[in-house]
Amino acid sequence: MTLPVPLEPDSDPKPEEFRVPAADTQGHTARAFFRLQPGHDRELESLSGPNSWFPYRTKGDVIRHAVQRHLEWLADQAPFPSITKQIDAIIEIVREEEFQAEFTQLFDAIAPRVAGLLGDGQVDQARVIVGRIGRLMDDMPEGYWKNKHIEELNRRFGYLLQMGSPYEPKALMDLLEESQE
Repeated sequence: MTLPVPLEPDSDPKPEEFRVPAADTQGHTARAFFRLQPGHDRELESLSGPNSWFPYRTKGDVIRHAVQRHLEWLADQAPFPSITKQIDAIIEIVREEEFQAEFTQLFDAIAPRVAGLLGDGQVDQARVIVGRIGRLMDDMPEGYWKNKHIEELNRRFGYLLQMGSPYEPKALMDLLEESQE
């Protein structure tokens, strides 16, 4: 598999750079319909989804990113009236809003599950769930959102992990796996 060429020399693309929101800050979208060759459609399918090497969720994500990159390239090739920088600013704002919404949804989903387990007296299972989630967060790309997720997990559920110790999901999971053997 060939790795993508970064936008700038000596830099690796960050997963969030692949994400181009479908709506602007007002929620407005434009729908585009076009035909393409079946091979291109299969290629788009292979580039998106949970088994893809790239962080695209859908074919639409791939197409939006391709359109954004190509418009930037065209603007560099010849002078024409372009609003790509304005669009880039909107994309940044909407992208941050989406990350914040996903962050909130994740913790809104975790909290009742953990509370339910604790209410049923299943403290060990609550610790296992929080530890697994922490390990998944360990695998997130480095940066602001990974740090924010880990800090929030510590703030809300740190008492379950090592009962007051700092966040160490890998160590906790190793401990729990040993106790289950």
